[in-house]
Amino acid sequence: MRSLKVLIRDGAFISAIELCQRLLKHDPNNPYLWLACSEILQKLERFDDARDSLRAAKRLNGDAVTITDREIQLARAMKDDAAEFTALIRKGFLCDQADLKHWYWMRVSTLAWQAGEKPVALKALSEAFARYQVCEASRHEGAQTIINVPASLLVELLPFVARQLPENVFLYEALFFARMLEGQSSLAIDAFLEARRLAPKNRLSKQLLECFKREEIDWDVFEALALDYVADGTACAELIWLLVWYRQYSGRVPDAVVLLKSNVDLLRAEPLPLFMGALDFASSAGISLKQIDNEKISPMAAFQKAVNEDRWHDAIDYTDNEDLKSFVRQALPLLDSGRPRLSHPALEEEVIVSGPERPNGIVFIFTGLADALIVPINLIDVFLAELGLTAVYCRDFQRMIGCNGIKSLGNDFDETVEGLKSLIAEYGENKPVFTMGNSAGGYLAGIYGAKIGAQASLLFSPVYSVDAAELLGRFQDKRARVVIRRINKSCDLSRLRMSDAMEQMGDRPVTAYVPTGNNEDARHAQGFASHPNVTIHELDHFTGHATITRAAGQRGFLNVVKDAYGL
Repeated sequence: MRSLKVLIRDGAFISAIELCQRLLKHDPNNPYLWLACSEILQKLERFDDARDSLRAAKRLNGDAVTITDREIQLARAMKDDAAEFTALIRKGFLCDQADLKHWYWMRVSTLAWQAGEKPVALKALSEAFARYQVCEASRHEGAQTIINVPASLLVELLPFVARQLPENVFLYEALFFARMLEGQSSLAIDAFLEARRLAPKNRLSKQLLECFKREEIDWDVFEALALDYVADGTACAELIWLLVWYRQYSGRVPDAVVLLKSNVDLLRAEPLPLFMGALDFASSAGISLKQIDNEKISPMAAFQKAVNEDRWHDAIDYTDNEDLKSFVRQALPLLDSGRPRLSHPALEEEVIVSGPERPNGIVFIFTGLADALIVPINLIDVFLAELGLTAVYCRDFQRMIGCNGIKSLGNDFDETVEGLKSLIAEYGENKPVFTMGNSAGGYLAGIYGAKIGAQASLLFSPVYSVDAAELLGRFQDKRARVVIRRINKSCDLSRLRMSDAMEQMGDRPVTAYVPTGNNEDARHAQGFASHPNVTIHELDHFTGHATITRAAGQRGFLNVVKDAYGL
């Protein structure tokens, strides 16, 4: 049995079933071997055989609770809700109900709700939240559990549960979450404020915030209602943090900074920010908030702050990423050149021009989704200053991957192209034009580069398409689904095809650095590889997304830029 357990643990299911069958020939009346056989067959998706093995275990009077747990798992794998519901109810009779965990009651509630058994669903929901109330660890686990519960169930039944458990903080947090998903913004805020009245130091879980990123929520309505509470002074600090988080996440960084600065006294008065990057964001905005026990500015924020303050050796100490350390070490000899360079870029500026007097060309750098570039733009600027390249940093504040334009340059895609050309006329006349981008910014560097006549483009982990169907099918890419849905609804995709952009580039070179392996970035690279003007560099032994730092670490960033632009 020990060898069998090892094979199952290691995922060697073919070898495991062969061993199990040999053992059953010698010991056909062992119910635990039949249970193991059922588990293995389920993993192999041989569901009928798994069910037969489970019945054999049952006939041999194996442990009833263990067999019932196996029935629950098999029914769930088969997506047989009726069988799972029956097995769960059986488990309830076999066990001491006080020992049953919160997830058990939540699942019973969900299946009862789907079967139209509302009284059973309400009873099970009450049992689940009673456990959240008395156990802090269960409350954190519950955040993950309720994500898989129909929001309509929670919205309808939790107010009844609240009558039984009026002091249950997590109940009101769950009700806030469900009402947000159901578009009940006003009632959602009421539930949120009640949760904070009961427990001012609690904070929404990261799982719920991550779910908000994936769902279509009417944030505009929520924001308008929440701002009323801010205006009349009845908002708690966490509600303001939630709005700051939303504005930052959606790319509205200037609006996030304004909200942060206008409410800084309240935010300083209450100790714990809502989201993990809150202190980082405040620090980047030049706002100092007090930290509490166990709450620290992240190493990346400390790294960014050190770079902004020209404390380059400190920056090296703040990161454990060897590629990023190498990136900074490469910059150190260039810092004393006397060349003007970007320092402490303002969070509110969507387009930043650095070094307009630099003689050797103009390069447009496009950040990734919601202004992500992996490394600080002022670190990039050290190298571009050394190469004499005027740098124009175009940051994604709209969280639309620039597909509807860059608002500081134009109201739509076409006006943005003209805005970029105006910058070329102002800062890059008679200079060669280049583009650079990371992730979604790599997509923009390719698309806009073709439109403005770029001489060469340099892309890191670039996206080849923003077409929703193509992303899911050809590239198996489920990232940024809400943003992709928004782009597909509001933009003319026929004008945003990378294949057309690469054809328009002709024989002008495009260089792409990508990871190895079978991942989203590597699959997008296959799209670029079909064009003769594109050179793909796979980075050895690297499967991550941060190819800009790995390329710098392996090849030297100056060399990467020179090779791509022919300098």
